[in-house]
Amino acid sequence: MTIKDAVEALEKARDSTVISYVASDGFLDMSDCLILDDNLSSLTDSGQRKLTKLDLMLHSSGGMLEAAYKFVRICRQYCDSFGVIVPVFAKSAASVICFAADEIVMTTVSELGPVDPIIQHPQKPNLRVPAKSIEDYFKFIAGMDTRTIPINPETRRTLDEQLDPYLIGNYQSAIDGCGQIIKKLLNENQAFRQKEKIPYVVKTFTQEHALHSFPIDRDDLENIGFGGIIVRAEDSPAVLVAMKQLLNAYLNLMQANDFVKLQGNREKNWHMSRAKT
Repeated sequence: MTIKDAVEALEKARDSTVISYVASDGFLDMSDCLILDDNLSSLTDSGQRKLTKLDLMLHSSGGMLEAAYKFVRICRQYCDSFGVIVPVFAKSAASVICFAADEIVMTTVSELGPVDPIIQHPQKPNLRVPAKSIEDYFKFIAGMDTRTIPINPETRRTLDEQLDPYLIGNYQSAIDGCGQIIKKLLNENQAFRQKEKIPYVVKTFTQEHALHSFPIDRDDLENIGFGGIIVRAEDSPAVLVAMKQLLNAYLNLMQANDFVKLQGNREKNWHMSRAKT
């Protein structure tokens, strides 16, 4: 089955227009938003019409929180109804995209994950640091972590000298901004009806789990207010088969060509290759 065949099969099963964002080893960033806009523009006569129902098949471990927010805003501008299909995982910033969805299609293995914003240095684009790691370091050197390992003064001085002032100054604003974005998206999302549970959603995704990779599955989501949004893929065998076929087609293409990120629709696929070393 070709990628086009797989996309069309999923579109038929979901009665929607399907686009995909698949990142096997790459972070979501602002450049992805530019490609997304081109992707959707090509499907809507340069934005002259809106899609009745847009589904984003999402497979990503996360990236820049600001890019995830922009990603959502772009999708919403091109459609009346927005769904996210998560075959396996949409972690961290990718989870944020799901908060704006009218529907989140998940399988028995699908999962979202804690939102740990990434700070990217403005002059060093390849330097990306999770905000929480900076917070953890402060707790470590302050002795607030009971598991603190003894550290000699020389090592402490070396670590302090290596901390970038830009990253230090932005870690708290990144953590605070994370909660603000989650609240904003859920408040704007008419499909999320249990608004009183928004503070609990924020806590679940930003404070409750120490592990960045901790799995938050569809049962967890239903328990914290997403009950009217979660769609169980196995309830429609055609949807389940089609989403698995499409993800496999993309992953096989990416592995064969050393692609780290790929965005596509039924007609065209944009990709980013791994930098040659």
